[in-house]
Amino acid sequence: MTVVKSSFSQQAPSKFSVDLAAGVSIPIGKFGETYVNTFGIEKASGWAKPGPALQAGLNYHFKNVYGLRLSFSWQQNKQDEMGLSNYISQGKPPQNNQQYIPHTNSWSIFRIMFGGFIKIPLVDKSRFYFQPGVNVGGLKTSIPKFSYTYIYQNSAQEVGYPAINLPLSLCYQGDALIGWQKSKALSFTFGASYFYSSPGTNKTINPNGQAYDHKTKFPVSAVNIMVGATIQL
Repeated sequence: MTVVKSSFSQQAPSKFSVDLAAGVSIPIGKFGETYVNTFGIEKASGWAKPGPALQAGLNYHFKNVYGLRLSFSWQQNKQDEMGLSNYISQGKPPQNNQQYIPHTNSWSIFRIMFGGFIKIPLVDKSRFYFQPGVNVGGLKTSIPKFSYTYIYQNSAQEVGYPAINLPLSLCYQGDALIGWQKSKALSFTFGASYFYSSPGTNKTINPNGQAYDHKTKFPVSAVNIMVGATIQL
């Protein structure tokens, strides 16, 4: 019995770990623009606002320094009402006593990424470490449906824009986080990641809510700031 117990106590730790993180997604670039013309151009604005983000990953470690990672991410970014108002006003001639009441929905974005990372101790024998990583994978989303109420004098008109499904697109992502190794099995992390993808569609909705054929890209990029935990399996 003593020999069996000794063999288990000397067993090497698992090379696998899982991580979970949550935080906020901050749209940048075209994805976060709310004031530019998106009608009839090659790259359209997303009118996206900051929103919640979640992430889960499965990691494989080489000698506790290098590693490979498979991650799954989701985030939601509501469309900005002012961006929609600016957009729909392009399709209407200026008139007195007119009003647009926008009704927006949210982008729901899913990503599956694969990449590598390196775990760098900040100080010798310190529990704190720095972990940068790079990833590539796929992004899936749809242009959210939205609508507005157009009020002029004593009349009101409802105009709706249907959701447009975008194809799976190539996505790039870079990560940087600071971790604190609480124990051999558990660490806590704080970090940021940046991702970029540019899905496209051959269908576009003009300011009057009419669909027409026009190839348009919808660049999707954001910085996600997250806190999480990593558990050694």
